[in-house]
Amino acid sequence: MAMLPFLLETHTPLDMLILMLGTNDCKSVYHASATEIGEHISAMLHLVRETAPETEILLVSPIFLGNDVWKAEFDPEFDKRSVAQSKLLKNEYQRIAAENGIAFLAASDYAQASAIDAEHLDEAGHAALAKALYAAIQSIFETEQTDGNQ
Repeated sequence: MAMLPFLLETHTPLDMLILMLGTNDCKSVYHASATEIGEHISAMLHLVRETAPETEILLVSPIFLGNDVWKAEFDPEFDKRSVAQSKLLKNEYQRIAAENGIAFLAASDYAQASAIDAEHLDEAGHAALAKALYAAIQSIFETEQTDGNQ
């Protein structure tokens, strides 16, 4: 987070920033709730607004962790609580997006954790999410053009 203002400044002007974080924050070592993760996202959004106020923002909630992700054959850095918290991020991020007047997309509406590791997207999941992101980005900029021409 300390580097975010510098990254934004070195890439200015930015048309858009897509922010999708939270899965790793669900690891059991952090014991973070969806609300706490949301507070961190809100702080990042505040930094973006301070540093690059004209940048469009798309907040994306991550996919849900697979129910068995915590098992030894997958990723024991997660636990059952991690899975539950990952499923709460969608509503938390949607609320934050609405409060901040920014666009929102739930990756979990388009993709799910792969059967391979119960954590990451597979090829089909990547394709579905890419298609959804493309549509969301296109919609944001079409709305911006329509609003600017009135």
